[in-house]
Amino acid sequence: MRVCPNCQTPDDDASLKFCLQCSTPLPDAQQTVKKGGNAIIFAAILGGFLLLALVVGGIGVFLFSRQDDDRKVIAPTNLPLKESNSNDKITKQKEQTSPVEQLSNKTPFPANSVGVNSSANSSSNAAPRVVASSSSVRKPDGGNFYFPNFAFDNNPATAWCEGVKGAGVGEWLQFNFDREITLKQIKIEPGYFKNDEAWQKNNRVAKISVKFSDAAVREFSLADERKTQTLDVGRIRTSWVKITIEDYFAGASDSDDTLISEVSFVTEP
Repeated sequence: MRVCPNCQTPDDDASLKFCLQCSTPLPDAQQTVKKGGNAIIFAAILGGFLLLALVVGGIGVFLFSRQDDDRKVIAPTNLPLKESNSNDKITKQKEQTSPVEQLSNKTPFPANSVGVNSSANSSSNAAPRVVASSSSVRKPDGGNFYFPNFAFDNNPATAWCEGVKGAGVGEWLQFNFDREITLKQIKIEPGYFKNDEAWQKNNRVAKISVKFSDAAVREFSLADERKTQTLDVGRIRTSWVKITIEDYFAGASDSDDTLISEVSFVTEP
């Protein structure tokens, strides 16, 4: 059906050349059909391109999100470390938060206690289970982590590192036992024991205070030596041990990171 371009009067007679109402020349019927057909074809092609763009865009978003997921860091266990870098640090956690709520890794793990008389037939004599926590933690760098439990994993190549600006005086590392123990000694590796170069480069702990659940406090000065040091505490009944950095030996090239590689406990039944 044609329509008069002037008065919009419809016309079913394809043989007419002029509009019966206003005498305006009418468009050729075949030309109208051809134009309409071309419009439909153009619209179909345009729709096809739009659909293809949506499909390609959706695939791109999916692949990018998969790639982003692959970059997510999974909580590590024992990972090799690089020398620490003081440029990236995370802020100190709120002081009013309890130590248990400040855990970097809340999963309990078997203690590496020394001198515990354990028995296969007596669970009460088994080595206590321990959860490590800290006041702050250095931000991971290059896939390396500095969680507090890394100071209690029997691996001197890993370490806890405080995460505040400066040398970390006043920052603490705490060990909560699953029951009260009788503690005789604390063994500590103060510094980054990965290798001699890393140990000299970073700060080493020079002085610590050790607090126990009965509110008793002991202070110890440590030698600036890359070796395990034994601290005698007497015979203390406690359910946790809190080690606070009081002073440090400055690292040769990095005086902002203070690390403790390993802590263990000598107990008696």
